[in-house]
Amino acid sequence: MFSSAFGGQYAAEKERLPDIVVDMECSLEELYNGCVKLLSYKRRVLNSDGRTTSLKDEDKEVEIFKGYDKTTKITFPGYGNESPGMKNCK
Repeated sequence: MFSSAFGGQYAAEKERLPDIVVDMECSLEELYNGCVKLLSYKRRVLNSDGRTTSLKDEDKEVEIFKGYDKTTKITFPGYGNESPGMKNCK
């Protein structure tokens, strides 16, 4: 009865934030030589009440290393869409 309320054996595990997939255009020259690009996207974040969400503009500098190809995926753990009950891994 009290175990789930106080984080005991039967407490529900919080899920990790789901990943957001953002496509970024790169030229062949950028992939061959490497570069730094600014990636802009929107993600859903929790408001201060912990129940509601809003959209937030995010900007990240992404370093493209020499030799990346068009199938390379770069991930940023903990920067997915937030929702109540999700664990933030930043």
